[in-house]
Amino acid sequence: AVADSVRLRTRSVLEGVKGAVETAAMNSGGNFSEAQILLCVVSPLAEGADRIVAAEALQSGYELQCPLPFPREEYCKDFSGGASIQEFTELLDRAAAVFELDGSRVPGDAPYEAVARLVLDQCDLLIAIWDGQPARGKGGTANVIGMATERTIPVIWLHTEKGDDRLILPGDDMDGAAVTTEVLDTVVGQLLLPPWF
Repeated sequence: AVADSVRLRTRSVLEGVKGAVETAAMNSGGNFSEAQILLCVVSPLAEGADRIVAAEALQSGYELQCPLPFPREEYCKDFSGGASIQEFTELLDRAAAVFELDGSRVPGDAPYEAVARLVLDQCDLLIAIWDGQPARGKGGTANVIGMATERTIPVIWLHTEKGDDRLILPGDDMDGAAVTTEVLDTVVGQLLLPPWF
């Protein structure tokens, strides 16, 4: 039931972001071309939340790009079994781009932190499905949210325990603002402003 709720909320957020981008482009006063808008989700496809966002993004017409902490064969050792590997492979096959880092298992968390940094390097807005618990290692959700806020990247936090969706802006506390169409329109509009504004 939690997974179904998270999936529906993820779909709603992705559609909300898509609508906000379309609104921003329409109201840009000619600052954007009339070419089709390309929205992209960048995800290493870890089990769980990463895959929920990736699958829903593809369903909503986003492009998927996948940086991986290891070569794919090595990364598959992280997964819980054949069904998980198959799900990973199917999503990876639909990706527009795959970038395999040459991470080493020693020291333990370094490859996951490296791939998290790579995701954030390509990120304008982070969608984080998180239970609110402290970080269990570098490259984990809490750690990535911390890195995102340090980089002034807005975070949409889908709380798995509370069923609450919050937008955390740089400098905010973790309470954030409720995710609404108006909030998304404002934040996405600001992200898309040309640099001279």
